[in-house]
Amino acid sequence: ITPLGTIVNMYRLGVKIHENTIRSLHRGVDEGKVPRLFRAFIPYGSAIEEAAEFVATNTLKQRWRPTSLYGQLQDLTLELTERAEAQL
Repeated sequence: ITPLGTIVNMYRLGVKIHENTIRSLHRGVDEGKVPRLFRAFIPYGSAIEEAAEFVATNTLKQRWRPTSLYGQLQDLTLELTERAEAQL
């Protein structure tokens, strides 16, 4: 099975250990040790946990602003789909 890539999630911008880990992942990609990273990084935040809570909205887009987590998840989904289709 060929991996489609590496998803960076649960990171916090400005946290030194997270930034170091991302730099290390980029080095691993350059050295061929880690599958390439997806462009969309999914940050740590309460919105992910709140997704499990029932609320009266019809779509994730209604629940999350298009420019926030929804947009990042949409970007990740589109890129994942593109990579999967390229391997068919």
